[in-house]
Amino acid sequence: MYVFNPIVDYANGYAWNHDVVIFCVVLSFWIFISTDFRQKSRYWRIATIGALLTFASGMRITTALIQLLFFAAVLSQPAESLKQRFKTALPFLIASVVVMIWPIWIIAQAPQAFFLNLYWIPVLYGKWLHEIGMVHNKFSLILNCLIRPGYLVLLIVAVYFYWLVVWHRCKLAISIRRNFLLAALLPLAFFIIALIPPTMWRQYLAMPVPFLVISLAYPLFCLRQLSPETGSHRNFKIACVLLAICVVVVVVSNPVVLYKIPIVFAPEYWVPVQIHNISEDIAHNTPEPKLILTLAPLFALEGGCDIYTELSASAIVYRIADRLSPWNRDITHTGGFKTLRNLIERNPPSTVILGVEMNLLEEPLLEAAIQPNREGWKRKVYENGPIVYFRRLSGGSNLSVRTTQAQSMPIATQF
Repeated sequence: MYVFNPIVDYANGYAWNHDVVIFCVVLSFWIFISTDFRQKSRYWRIATIGALLTFASGMRITTALIQLLFFAAVLSQPAESLKQRFKTALPFLIASVVVMIWPIWIIAQAPQAFFLNLYWIPVLYGKWLHEIGMVHNKFSLILNCLIRPGYLVLLIVAVYFYWLVVWHRCKLAISIRRNFLLAALLPLAFFIIALIPPTMWRQYLAMPVPFLVISLAYPLFCLRQLSPETGSHRNFKIACVLLAICVVVVVVSNPVVLYKIPIVFAPEYWVPVQIHNISEDIAHNTPEPKLILTLAPLFALEGGCDIYTELSASAIVYRIADRLSPWNRDITHTGGFKTLRNLIERNPPSTVILGVEMNLLEEPLLEAAIQPNREGWKRKVYENGPIVYFRRLSGGSNLSVRTTQAQSMPIATQF
């Protein structure tokens, strides 16, 4: 239900830090539900949870809401007194503070840049997206994602299972009820997190999915435990049948995941391998000083070439750099449309990599670097990859461009 979910399939694998956050939260939840809060070992386990969630919050600041949820869950554990509750939660706070030392130290090195990156740049970027019409209506986007068969059946089953737990709550142990409540609140919290940013994207709705799936285990466990008491396995069997139907619907509605399985056994089709091969070929054909102009710095850096520092943040900051004040541009070391030509005149590039971003973003690169002297460049188009312009060697000789083996699988270059 997780792997075949259409939104999860769309979101997984990109450098959005979602996978890291999900891993840290799942691991924290596993540690939490396996902890005996009557044993002394609970302190180390609680500290581990605090450290993991602080690390996750450092990767995506909105995860702080999940951290607060876990802290509340720790405080809610049975204790002899209020003092004992805070004593139990103290390792959580200490571990969080210790892990925060590293990011706080980094922030202290450039506090203005941190503020720009955390707040002002996203605000300007959101305005730019609104202006070009790339922003989704949040309600429409959520509805479009949730009505997909793979997502819809999961929600229906989850609602039915949650209702079963509420109906039989009096027969369940308090510890089970507490753990289930945390499991049910996690996907709700991630739905709320998806709504926080000014611009919303489909991948945000992939994060609640693993926790929806995990939370289904508690109703099944409860129904199985209650079966001997009621003398009937009817409710448990109905739940299992519904779960099986849900799995079938999820798999059948998104069979493209099955087609990706053979790629696991063919390393030459793996995206990192393909990008590495293309990057090496680009580096081999790039003349000295091997300075590459691009909005996709990975291709240059992977091959061991240099990039323009002002474009090292790829296209996100480049899109709105001209809207920053000169002082803020100096702080962030960024370049935009207006400063691009001066940048190239000071340090002419050896190679220009295009075909990795929207045309309106790459046209200024083409106009500033290539069009003034079109004959001075050799063009190469990589199949399912970028379009690269290599500067011709002095004396008018043509570059000897190595042939790279064409691959049938598309290269996903999302930066």
